[in-house]
Amino acid sequence: MAVDALLFNDSLLTGGHNGAKVPPPEIFGIEFDGIIHPFRYAMVALAILLLCIGAVAWLRRSPLGLTMLAIRDNERAAAAEGVNIVGTKLTAFAIAALLAGVAGAALAYLYGSISFDRFSPLASVSFVAVAYIGGIGSIGGAIVAGMIAAGGPLFNLLSSDPLVDRYQLLIAGLGVVVTAIANPDGVAPYVGDQLRRLRARLGPAPAPAAATAAPPPRPPVATPARSAPVVQGLPDGAPQPALLEVGHLRVQYSGVVAVDDVSMTVPRGSLVGLIGPNGAGKTTFIDAICGFVGCTGSIAVDGRPVERLPAYQRARAGLRRTFQSAELFNDLTLRENLLVHRRGHPPNRPGMSSDLDALSIGELFELVGLPGRGDAFPGELSTGEQKLATLARALHGAPQLLLLDEPAAGLTSYESRQLGGRLRGLLDHGVTILLVDHDLSLVMAVCDRVDVLDRGRLIASGPPEDVRHAPRVRSAYVGTAAATVRGDVERQRT
Repeated sequence: MAVDALLFNDSLLTGGHNGAKVPPPEIFGIEFDGIIHPFRYAMVALAILLLCIGAVAWLRRSPLGLTMLAIRDNERAAAAEGVNIVGTKLTAFAIAALLAGVAGAALAYLYGSISFDRFSPLASVSFVAVAYIGGIGSIGGAIVAGMIAAGGPLFNLLSSDPLVDRYQLLIAGLGVVVTAIANPDGVAPYVGDQLRRLRARLGPAPAPAAATAAPPPRPPVATPARSAPVVQGLPDGAPQPALLEVGHLRVQYSGVVAVDDVSMTVPRGSLVGLIGPNGAGKTTFIDAICGFVGCTGSIAVDGRPVERLPAYQRARAGLRRTFQSAELFNDLTLRENLLVHRRGHPPNRPGMSSDLDALSIGELFELVGLPGRGDAFPGELSTGEQKLATLARALHGAPQLLLLDEPAAGLTSYESRQLGGRLRGLLDHGVTILLVDHDLSLVMAVCDRVDVLDRGRLIASGPPEDVRHAPRVRSAYVGTAAATVRGDVERQRT
């Protein structure tokens, strides 16, 4: 509204209500005036349209396009993949402005003059409404929106009816409401989904499996034995250097202290567990380390202070994480989910010791237990499979330190034991892990050390067996009275 009042009404810039004259377009001596040579102009406009469609289609499949779709779907998860949210949004704004400028120039050449009345704020709202009806986020949606927008083929077909022109904005508004209720993704994505379902129904039926065949028994899962983490180049018995050093970390929301003066180290090449009852501050602790919440204290990764860095720069430094919920990008396939990090992951980071960069995407899916699922969408997976896909996405960045927030949630006990074996195997790839999970059997079985939080404070730290029997840990989980009774019962059994 400010630009409309200050700039568009300046007759020196826009020509006033009469508009600004535009010279007729000419290419190699051939005129393409929209009034004198409408067919020539239509062919030029069609060529411009096809070029723009091709450019946007290429952008959709490029790393930048995947990054844009990831940000639109989940900004937190995109930042955890090392994506610069602000920079990518500015890039998207610039590309959109370029396309709008091309369209405005073509419109000016059509009429031979251009008036600011065609670019009023209300007209912009109308175009946004029609774009939403067609389907924002899909190329087909833009084409559908162009067909039904003011000045489009459908509009011109019905322009003989004066009611259409008079109530065009009202019709667009009602269309937005109906679309938001019936199909929020828009017309084009809905039609695409129906066509895919139709092709699936008309496709060949899968061969029926033998009804009498019993499912094969699941093989036993052996959790690899814990061994002391070893960093090459250090003498035997020497203390291992800390990859993560957290000092006096504190997170406070108004009057609530979620994490209170927690200091912790995670040695390189180790698997450290972080447990505690609900509301103990475990997820907040990970959020603070990764830069998603404000905090005080010191955080250093491989000796480099990162507490002042934004989340995406910490991810680029080799600090990767998963979330309690899957937080996958639902508009992208699993393979595309893994490719988002390419724009936010500089190669050959100093100090990088992981060899996961040598693995292909297919090998990563096999590593986490999802072979052959790269072309599936997140909505086609179970909750447990989505958690495994999130783990594969975090591993594709070849992290130095991997922070896992309840990766076993949604898994069966058998799948949880399988996950434990895979986590121990990741240590051989040079990955250091901080594991947060409520599955105590998993944590106690695979971790080299276990730290315990309760009400935001660190109350215990040590080998799993020592932590398991610590009175303060039992009290935090089951209460003081229950812990005392359980201890008396165990002493009587002994």
